[in-house]
Amino acid sequence: MALGGIAGPAVFTAVVLASGAMRPGYSHLHQFISELGASGTTGSALMNLGGFLPTGILLLLFASSTRSLIRGDAVAALGSVLFHFFAVGVFIAGLVRCDAGCPIATGSLPNLLHGFASPVAFLCAVGAMACLGWALRLRPGWTAVGRFSLGSAALALVFMLMLTLSLGTRDQVGFWQRLLLVTVFVWCVVVALRIRRPGTDPS
Repeated sequence: MALGGIAGPAVFTAVVLASGAMRPGYSHLHQFISELGASGTTGSALMNLGGFLPTGILLLLFASSTRSLIRGDAVAALGSVLFHFFAVGVFIAGLVRCDAGCPIATGSLPNLLHGFASPVAFLCAVGAMACLGWALRLRPGWTAVGRFSLGSAALALVFMLMLTLSLGTRDQVGFWQRLLLVTVFVWCVVVALRIRRPGTDPS
């Protein structure tokens, strides 16, 4: 299950790049990833069926593997639960799609739900990294992962703040969103590899 933390980011990245290449004029710097899967847009099926949905499932598998890190630790348990929520949010993003252009606070009901769920999902990811980092920071053999997790949570929070500040002008929203997502995905890969390491014990 931990391999979902590696396969999920790889699949999502590949599909985003492929979908963007198929969309003339699309800007990875100035447009949301969700615009590639927006309702009624060309090639949206690839982003939703090939990107959001399978990535959500793979990240759910990875989230389940983080339960091995709990071992009676309430903070670690909270972190695992929060990452489950993030994975579900990625999956739902492929079902509840934004309108073309992903307008903020306007548009159809699915667009409004998508706009509300996305920041909540990212906050869950940041919270998951922070909680697991705090729980693992003093655990023998997991200190480096714990510190890396705390650093990743802080960095992701900065990128999320910059993304929020850019919403008014929509300038570089894609840039900040991608930095935020890369931070989460790199964390997934690092933790997945550590969980998969033979003979390791997270207790």
